[in-house]
Amino acid sequence: MTDALEDVAFDVFGKDPGFGRRFGKVLDALIEQVFDLDIEGEEHLPDGPYILVGNHAGAFPWDAVVLIRAFEQRQAVIRPLLEDAIMTAPFLGTWMSRLGCVRASQENALRILDRNEPVAVFPEGFLGLSKVYRHRYKLVRFGRGGFVRLAMKAGVPLVPVAILGAEDTAPLLTKFRFLFRGTFVSYLPVTPLFPWLGPLGVLPLPAKWKIRILPPIDVGARLDDNSSSADVTELAQSIHDQIQSSLDELEDSRPARFRLLGGS
Repeated sequence: MTDALEDVAFDVFGKDPGFGRRFGKVLDALIEQVFDLDIEGEEHLPDGPYILVGNHAGAFPWDAVVLIRAFEQRQAVIRPLLEDAIMTAPFLGTWMSRLGCVRASQENALRILDRNEPVAVFPEGFLGLSKVYRHRYKLVRFGRGGFVRLAMKAGVPLVPVAILGAEDTAPLLTKFRFLFRGTFVSYLPVTPLFPWLGPLGVLPLPAKWKIRILPPIDVGARLDDNSSSADVTELAQSIHDQIQSSLDELEDSRPARFRLLGGS
């Protein structure tokens, strides 16, 4: 990880370095003592901008928060792109923006990559955060490969990453849909702590986190402007399968005592 952190004011996307510093020690304690995070494959991260492609899950977007802070601990930057339901939510959206998350769009991604900063994308989108706990660590489909086309347009590599821990830290047990039809959120998440403890319900549960960074993919060597939609979808599915395979391996190797409700 080579991009140095800059001590600057709010950027155009709302990132506040001062906010990150104030909460940095809290996040460091969570990563070390609550999540016991292990990261492998850091040598696979390219120099310059790239697109980190990860799985996305849990009732709250702890995966994005952990990625941001884990990179900061290594004096690097990552800008997660999150779905509208998160970035427009009262309080939560502002908090995520100030940490460094950005509303997901091709335009925003290209602007960040042009600044020589890598981005993290979660092709499962809000469907990933909507997975209930019994379906944990099983990826939903990656759509039509918009992140592949983004890499082609920006001329940057794709770096798959498997993230284990988010679904144990914020397990989604069920969803209350009927309360929120027609509003800015599609459902109210129900976890072991939320909404029963109010705002305290978003606090993370302890879980053993593992992040595996896989070798980068040179999209330009595999696809060009003449490539068909089927070719793009095929590459997206290949990356999906790589991440799923790594998740399965990471979960199998994790000590059983770290698996909430007995693991899978």
